[in-house]
Amino acid sequence: MGKEMRKYTKGKGLKWKKGESSSSNPTTRTYRSAAKGSFFQYKLAQEADTRRPGLASVSAGNNSDSMADSQSHSSRVTVETFKTDVSAWTQCSITSFGRLQSIWSADSKLHREMLAILAAITEVIKERNGQESETEYFAALLTTLDTVESVDSRTAVLSLLGLLIKRVPANVLRKQGAHVMKPLVQMLSDNVQSENNSLMRSVLKILSAVLRVQDTASWKDASTAAVFRTMLSLINHHKPKVRKQCHSSVCSVLKGSDVMTGTQPMAVHPMAVMTANFCIQAIQDSNATKDHSVILHVLGLLKDILADFPEDEMKAAVEAIFDCMQVSSPLVRTVGLKAINGLFIAQPDSSRLSAEVNALIISALYAKKPAEGDTQLVLPWLETTKQAYLNLYRQDQRTFFVHLEKLSADCMKLLLVDRPEIRAASAAVLKEIVTTCLSAVGAQREAYQQHLVPIQKFFQHLEVGLTYQYHLVWNMVLEILTEFYEACGAQASNFTVKSLEKVALLRDSPQFPFTAELDRAFGRAVRKVGAPRVLRIVPLKINVAMTPMDLSRSWMIPLLRDYVQDTELGFFISFFLPLASQLRSKSAMLTAAGEPSEAKSCDILQRQIWSILPGFCTRPTDLVESLRGIAKILGQALDERPDLQLDVMAALRALVLKNMENDVNRTEVAKYAKNYLPRLLQIYTTEATSDGSNQRLAALETVKIYLKITPQETIDELFEKVVEKLNGDESSQFLLQACVDVAAVLLPYVPIAKLDGVLAFCRTAWVSPDATLQKKGYRCFGELLLSDQEALQAYAAGHMDTFKTDFTQAYSETKPPAKAARLRCLSAMVKRSGLTDKSFLKVVFPEIVMCTKEISENARQSAFELVKEVGNILLSDSSRPEEENVAEYFELMLSGLAGTPDGVAASIVALSHAVYEFRDKLRKPMVDMLMDNMNVLLASNTRDIVTAIFGFFKVIFSRMADFELGPHVARLVKSVSGMEENFRRHFRVKIRDLFTVLIRKFGYTMIVELVPESDHKLINNIRKTQEREKRQKKEKRNDKKSIAGDGGGDGGEEDVDRKSRAGAASIGGRSRAETINDILDELASSDEDGGTVDDKRREKKKKGNVYITEEDDEEIVDFTDPKASQKISSTMPSKSKRKQLDVRVAPDGRIIIDAGGHDRDDDAASLSSRMSGVSLNDKKKGKNRSEDTDGDDDGSFGYQAGGSGIHRPLKSSRKEKPAKKVATGAEYRAKKAGGDVKLKGRPDPYAYIPLDLKSSNKRKKAKLVGQFKGFVKGAKKGAMKGSKDSKSRKRNFQT
Repeated sequence: MGKEMRKYTKGKGLKWKKGESSSSNPTTRTYRSAAKGSFFQYKLAQEADTRRPGLASVSAGNNSDSMADSQSHSSRVTVETFKTDVSAWTQCSITSFGRLQSIWSADSKLHREMLAILAAITEVIKERNGQESETEYFAALLTTLDTVESVDSRTAVLSLLGLLIKRVPANVLRKQGAHVMKPLVQMLSDNVQSENNSLMRSVLKILSAVLRVQDTASWKDASTAAVFRTMLSLINHHKPKVRKQCHSSVCSVLKGSDVMTGTQPMAVHPMAVMTANFCIQAIQDSNATKDHSVILHVLGLLKDILADFPEDEMKAAVEAIFDCMQVSSPLVRTVGLKAINGLFIAQPDSSRLSAEVNALIISALYAKKPAEGDTQLVLPWLETTKQAYLNLYRQDQRTFFVHLEKLSADCMKLLLVDRPEIRAASAAVLKEIVTTCLSAVGAQREAYQQHLVPIQKFFQHLEVGLTYQYHLVWNMVLEILTEFYEACGAQASNFTVKSLEKVALLRDSPQFPFTAELDRAFGRAVRKVGAPRVLRIVPLKINVAMTPMDLSRSWMIPLLRDYVQDTELGFFISFFLPLASQLRSKSAMLTAAGEPSEAKSCDILQRQIWSILPGFCTRPTDLVESLRGIAKILGQALDERPDLQLDVMAALRALVLKNMENDVNRTEVAKYAKNYLPRLLQIYTTEATSDGSNQRLAALETVKIYLKITPQETIDELFEKVVEKLNGDESSQFLLQACVDVAAVLLPYVPIAKLDGVLAFCRTAWVSPDATLQKKGYRCFGELLLSDQEALQAYAAGHMDTFKTDFTQAYSETKPPAKAARLRCLSAMVKRSGLTDKSFLKVVFPEIVMCTKEISENARQSAFELVKEVGNILLSDSSRPEEENVAEYFELMLSGLAGTPDGVAASIVALSHAVYEFRDKLRKPMVDMLMDNMNVLLASNTRDIVTAIFGFFKVIFSRMADFELGPHVARLVKSVSGMEENFRRHFRVKIRDLFTVLIRKFGYTMIVELVPESDHKLINNIRKTQEREKRQKKEKRNDKKSIAGDGGGDGGEEDVDRKSRAGAASIGGRSRAETINDILDELASSDEDGGTVDDKRREKKKKGNVYITEEDDEEIVDFTDPKASQKISSTMPSKSKRKQLDVRVAPDGRIIIDAGGHDRDDDAASLSSRMSGVSLNDKKKGKNRSEDTDGDDDGSFGYQAGGSGIHRPLKSSRKEKPAKKVATGAEYRAKKAGGDVKLKGRPDPYAYIPLDLKSSNKRKKAKLVGQFKGFVKGAKKGAMKGSKDSKSRKRNFQT
């Protein structure tokens, strides 16, 4: 069968049945016929593959196995990609069985059985000239199911039916429903206690598919209901996979049946009542017997289908869930909450879940509220309660707001719990309520006023979070307030605005830890409420007359700058402008008085106030009334105040951009264009100082934006002045450059008749010796070519021939800085010309190629884009064959290989880019020609050319297949190895990278035989490096991979629906455990008694501990109390870990200070008496020094050394050792200065890192290394500082 067929018979292979191993004429020929036919087809395909050109043509004299394997693998992968492992045994072409190919494993007995049956059925269908449709396979499989007798064959047939059943037409299933379901139900009954998971799951899949297509009349039949009842009885099956499939099947029937999704869907599925009664009865029976596992299984099903029950059954099911959530297992309570949560997430309509029932469920949830510190139960309780409130809001807003206060109060209490998870979940619930519910109400004035009282109570609970009692969660409270201000701030209620005063007081407090969150909340309030009202509640407190000024509220100015919008512009004129003027006057006065620091503070403050102006110009509500009051001031600021020009121009841009949709405001702003545009152009055309370049760019950007609304008369007037400056003889070089930029900005708005003057100057600029003027000339010309206006496009099309002539003639005068702009113009011209003017493409293409080696990155990028664009244009010629278009394109680039060295290098770079972009268009002759040329040029003595060639090889070997490049490997290796020694030394890194790619693509064995012996060391080093990298990657994967078991022998080997267990564990019949470490990792997942680690973890996780919280040791919990469930916790109750404060706090958050004081003399005296006998050198804990002394005096119980030998007294025992002195280095500290000093007769001061056993820990190595580097860095820094100080003292002493 050959080497290629070994993987199909690896391991056990296909064995003969018992008793037929020596039979020459067995009774069963199914498998033999299928294998025999597929074998000859495979051999024919193999012979066809060997006739195709591959790597064998390169190494005709090389008979190595690796070369043969590489050629065989290459031909199989690249030529017949539709072939798979399964294709060697069956010719089935139907896509419904594609999953069998994806999960195929030769080690699986079930897979082999399925493949054999599929091959036999396919052969029968083809012999009868069938169409290989799903219906034919379905009928054949049903017939086979009636004839097979063995369990393995029946399981295989059912598995194939499970794969096919979704593609079978619905009318076929509906017609054959009774014939299909009857034997399947019998199989379920017969195998309900079996271990055959695959059979059970396949039967459930088929039954659910058949039940889904039944019509309303069929559901009224008792037999159909009996089938569904049989399937429903398996929801508590002892096998998890069967149970999961049953849950999925029931859900699909209730939700996805044709009677529910058809043209006239039913309100409730006919089997919904039966399902509800079954689940309720199962919960009640299991609750009575305390069988928690059954309850968990039923609750898991109810989580998905509870919303599909009718109203009465839904109420009964919810009551049953709450009944089983009485004082019971925490896991049952958690899953019960999740089941109710699933009900609300499904969002049933009011006919099933009314607002009254929803409110009752909320009340029941509060009755079942768990203990505040029980993380396991509080988190799902919060999520379920949140979803209940959200669903209630969708149904009835009035009822929602009635219950809202209770939710906010409870969530605020939970923010005080010590569990961070509970705090975060509570804050998330409040934020969700605000963003989903209150934001919709806050957007409507009438609805907001209707529910104002509950909203105010809700906000009052949030406002309590600003007290000191909540200081640990102030950041969460501020985030909730941020969302509330965003949702309801636009209504500007009194209680909302007044809360800002408390927020400001927190911000004014020193060292407030959550300034970022507070600033965000305050900024949202400023944006929604409005700056005027906010500043009336929280004033700036800036009194210019005071010296020094109170700047405690200066933190508000940056917030106003960032958040102000949609407010009155007149408020800025009336409040901020006078304040800024007063500050400027005071700054000038302080400067004259010789107080520069105070003057600088006033100047900075007034500039910050001007920075608020763009916010007030963003959609102002009083633009028409207020703009005339500030227009003159803005013009004066542009003329006289360079320090304010950026803020004023930003305000003008905001006035234009943010009022484009408001016709009245846009017209009002356009009136002032004739006043502002000349000032802005004056700023741009005036040569700026070193710090004025930002103003010039901002002025030009403002002109671009203002021109969108400027009247045409003003534009024409400005354009005439610009043309006059361009043609004037007195204009300086700087003025000409600036005028060209202005002309480029004005060009899209100028009439066609006035373009000739600007374009004539552009042609003059193209040949100017000034590189900057050249670049700006090309940019101005590009505005014409790239314009979207039809008039400009028509003008460019009419003068395109003239443009091409002038453009070509100016090439020789182009300076490097202007090439990027020129290429952008050239790109526009190429796109406009297309295939209509190939001669122009051939003329400009050498210029494009040469620009691929430009220093400017923008020029190179533009050149590469043009290379691609030219290729797209030439290859789009549909009048010729594609091969001719490709040849023309690449010959255009290859013509540059006969030019100068720079031209050759640039052509190779362009070729590399073309190969990268058009790899799919290349054929073998073109690839051969390119590789031959590169091999010839590799012997060049120009380094630029060789560098470009290595780049070409890098691209082509990464984009082309190995069988296409295989014939050129030998010559390439020979050319690289034959390079001169100096070139090899210079390109040693690139040579190594090239050999690395070749080894990775064609294998080490092939490359090492092609290179000379002198390069064997390099090749071996590359191989070792690659093996090391693979080993390291594999180790990293193993480290991330968790230890998992085999699944406990649950029939998983024969499970068709498992995601390719054999594919994950084996390849071609071989185990992936290739090393001893992998084998140990696989074996480590199982323990000695056969159980897996995951099983034990799962069992341990299911054993939930239950704790009873008792506030008093003498008082027991009354379990008849409805709130007794709050005393049951799945988390160990612990005492509060919050740090006890030295002050007392009242329930409302006020700090209580004891005015009577406290006498601490007695405490100090008692402490002194207790500490009097304690010594720092004592090693005995809990005893004072006097007790130790008494014990030492009595020596009758101690051993006294004496005599000789082992009883001799040692030196250490003759004299008591003194207490060990800890060398802290404190004696080196200087008394009158910083740092250390030297002591006479003592070693120099030093720092050390003590040895620690932790330093041998690999996980802590990085941390210790970082600490050591920090110590060394600090020591060097101190030494350098001391050295500088010493030199400074010497210089001072000498002077």
